[in-house]
Amino acid sequence: MIENQIHTYKGNVLIVDDSPENLHILVKILNDHGYKVRPVHSGSQALLVARSTPPDLILLDTLMQEMNSYEVCQQLKASAQTRDIPVIFISAMDKVLDKVKAFSIGGVDYITKPFQIEEVIARVETHLSLRNLQKSFQEKNEHLRQEIKKREKIEQVLQKRVDELAQAQNDLLNMMADIEIANHQANVAKEMVEQANRTKSEFLANINHEIRTPMNAIMGFTQLALNTALSNKQRSYLTRVHSSSQSLLEIITALLDLSKIEASKLSMKPVNFCLDDVLNYLSNLLKVKIEEKGLALRITIEKNVPRYLVGDSLRLRQILLHLITNAIKFTEKGYIVIKVKLIATKNEQVNLHFSVKDTGIGISKKIIPYLFDAFTQVDGSSTRKFGGSGLGLAICEPLTKMMGGEIWVKSQPGKGSTFNFNVVLSLQVEPPNDVQCFCETKTSNSVLHEEIDTTTTAKNIKGKRILLVEDNRINQQMTKKMIECQDLVVDIADSGKKAVAMVAETDFDAVLMDVQMPGMNGYEATQLIRKKNQHNKLPVIAMTANAMSGDREKCLAAGMDDYIAKPINMEQLFATLEKWITQKKGNVIQVKSPTFETDNETLPDETLLPDKLPGIDVSDGIKKLLGNRQLYLELLQEFYHDYQDAAERMKNLLEEGDSETAKRFIHSLKGISGNLSINSLYQVSKDFEKALMAGDDISEPFKEFEFVMSEVMKTLLMVNG
Repeated sequence: MIENQIHTYKGNVLIVDDSPENLHILVKILNDHGYKVRPVHSGSQALLVARSTPPDLILLDTLMQEMNSYEVCQQLKASAQTRDIPVIFISAMDKVLDKVKAFSIGGVDYITKPFQIEEVIARVETHLSLRNLQKSFQEKNEHLRQEIKKREKIEQVLQKRVDELAQAQNDLLNMMADIEIANHQANVAKEMVEQANRTKSEFLANINHEIRTPMNAIMGFTQLALNTALSNKQRSYLTRVHSSSQSLLEIITALLDLSKIEASKLSMKPVNFCLDDVLNYLSNLLKVKIEEKGLALRITIEKNVPRYLVGDSLRLRQILLHLITNAIKFTEKGYIVIKVKLIATKNEQVNLHFSVKDTGIGISKKIIPYLFDAFTQVDGSSTRKFGGSGLGLAICEPLTKMMGGEIWVKSQPGKGSTFNFNVVLSLQVEPPNDVQCFCETKTSNSVLHEEIDTTTTAKNIKGKRILLVEDNRINQQMTKKMIECQDLVVDIADSGKKAVAMVAETDFDAVLMDVQMPGMNGYEATQLIRKKNQHNKLPVIAMTANAMSGDREKCLAAGMDDYIAKPINMEQLFATLEKWITQKKGNVIQVKSPTFETDNETLPDETLLPDKLPGIDVSDGIKKLLGNRQLYLELLQEFYHDYQDAAERMKNLLEEGDSETAKRFIHSLKGISGNLSINSLYQVSKDFEKALMAGDDISEPFKEFEFVMSEVMKTLLMVNG
């Protein structure tokens, strides 16, 4: 579970300051945050305490009467007992020379007075996390060194036995019994060597938690620091730390996946999935990288390829992500083509062939036989030019084998490469029949996106009164605006209980009912409404982000008349309303094309909302609001303010074991991001919700959710100025 993978490290802190006021403030701050604090008033006291009871970190005031901080730091660093203790200088002196001197004698950081509480806590936690990470790696290295020594001894024993056997075979033919015994001993030694190898792989496979915890702390606190007021230089430094941490985490993840494969600890987890969703997620995720390099991305799925499958979609996505990322990295100009075709169908199983073709630098024939070995690159120079650890392809090969297939490559230097693999998947027993999938070729930015006609089908419902039951205010505003643009009257209830009361007091023509709400949910509210005879014929239409098999039937069983899935499709919304609302007598009233009156002097600055944003389909979001760019910008800004800490909130819910609230929260976030066309977040929220509902291991889905949430918030931070 997630609570076993994310921890907060605390420690002992020694504070050295001859000012009682400063000591009192710092002691209170750190005590309140769970640290054990030892305050002293002079440098000599600090040296005595550090040598007798070494702390985890020292906060050292610069100017002190008896002994200044530079002398204290120099003595600490001169002693083997105390040289590794991180020292953070706190000083009112902000000259560059003062800082240079502090760092030159061994200080790890420099905080200028007056200090910010958040800054002190962030830096203390960051350096303690770094030290804990260093200790962890030292312990693991020592353990590995001992294992290597054991292996060397075993190998020496094995070699000695082999030599003895060779001598015995040449000189003592009559001692066959002894030779058999020696052979048996050799086999035992060989098994010990193999066991040592397995132990190494199992050890590496089991340290996922230990490595990820401090890395998550470093990245988390760096992100928190980036959200505070910083100088340009500080922001630059922290941005580099965050980027480097992300790269390191990717390498660690690849290493651990490889170790799990070697230790046979990686298993497939089959789930129902749509092939289009997998490719759509990848195109959105990599869209920015592709556009930055000026490349074209084309995806082709043959018409006979089934879309609704059963298999480990996460591992399929992982293979494709490695191959496409590789293609982007080694392609400077041209295009990348992804093709999917059906090889065979047998006993409700399909064999699918995937290919990723690029126009990049190509691969030498000499390298191809070793390309899927760990740590192998195209050539020595490519590592320096393009970066990479050479682990991606090494992971792809065993993953394809675990999925019943194989992987191979065709390439020619200077003319690009084509990576091919096939996998065996199962067909869904009852695939959805009301969702349109794409086929044929989609190119560049239009990959997997169908054009949506915003013309509604409503004809006779002008002036009708609608009750919108929705607890999220962003969804409230968006849906209300969509409905009001067609001259309908909209009232809002933000809870199921309030909806029941409003229906009892007001004659509504229809109710749009959200399903998942805190307190009284949509099912319970509908059942209470149906208890009144006068409301038996009131149309109640479910409007929810649930799109799983059986959800429609559950809504109908609760007394609802129909079902609309989020993200909302305007045409479907008004067609459903028109279907169920009692129509007024009289002339047919055509739906007007929506227009928005805007004062020219208050037109939004176009630079605040560009046409393209990473992970966000701006044009689609504006279409959903019938062209109202200003309202879409405001909703994005509200989303940023309401959900910028969503990952942290989700982490806290999971650590507290409040799975029900966590499910409601991710369900709501999925619906909002879908309505706002934040496609990257919608997809990972959808995957995360599936894992939560199924009770699966959520460490990987949460990691993806946390990463995409961070990227979306970075994008929206630019929109918010």
